[in-house]
Amino acid sequence: MENHVYIAKDARGTSRWAANRVMPKTGSIRASVYEYIVRRGLDGATDSEMQKALHMAGDTQRPSRVKLLRDGLIIDSGTTRINSNGNPATVWRAIDRGMMF
Repeated sequence: MENHVYIAKDARGTSRWAANRVMPKTGSIRASVYEYIVRRGLDGATDSEMQKALHMAGDTQRPSRVKLLRDGLIIDSGTTRINSNGNPATVWRAIDRGMMF
């Protein structure tokens, strides 16, 4: 997986600094998120479940999950689970190789 950091054109200096600082780690973070979703199989995982299991802040985990979705490696399962705030949360699943054909 390639390391990419997306920085908004109007991002503040502190945001640009933080994005550039995390750049060397983005591939391993994304790999950790992907491997967790794969291990969950058909049960999939919500963002909050990933964050808890991987000991990651949402601001770290979510961009990796978004990139995995954009890259076609995961999908919205069409189901939700109630998160710790009592709200429905999307369950994400890894794409099975058989689903790609």
